[in-house]
Amino acid sequence: MRHELESGAWVDMTPVDELRGRDRDRYERAVRFQLPVTETGDLDAVRGVAERIDSRVVRRNAAMGCFITAWSYGLPVPGLDELGRVAHPEVIGDYPIGDEDEIEALIAPYLAKLRRPDPKETTTSSSNGRSKARAVSPTG
Repeated sequence: MRHELESGAWVDMTPVDELRGRDRDRYERAVRFQLPVTETGDLDAVRGVAERIDSRVVRRNAAMGCFITAWSYGLPVPGLDELGRVAHPEVIGDYPIGDEDEIEALIAPYLAKLRRPDPKETTTSSSNGRSKARAVSPTG
């Protein structure tokens, strides 16, 4: 789906309502590839903090790599390489800041849709979602 930006540029993106489970898997793999790991393959949180990795930027880059299919900039389109890493991450943000704001607004619904539900916020068949605690009035 083509989105015209105020600057006159355009961005083609996979429609958010066409996302499938495999798209979430591709996105999550692209996110993981941007995170530092130790030699054994574990998340290297110390290096992540030292390098000041911003999870918002990681998620934005992954979404751009997964769902932008074309754009009018004279730059390579960020996509995914054969392993599922974000290709051409160096071009992300190399356009007017107003366009960046619009692109980030276009990506927001993707990020919301791709977020997995928090299991702590769901109810089970043995739970009705209500607390067992009762509210008691101060007078009674």
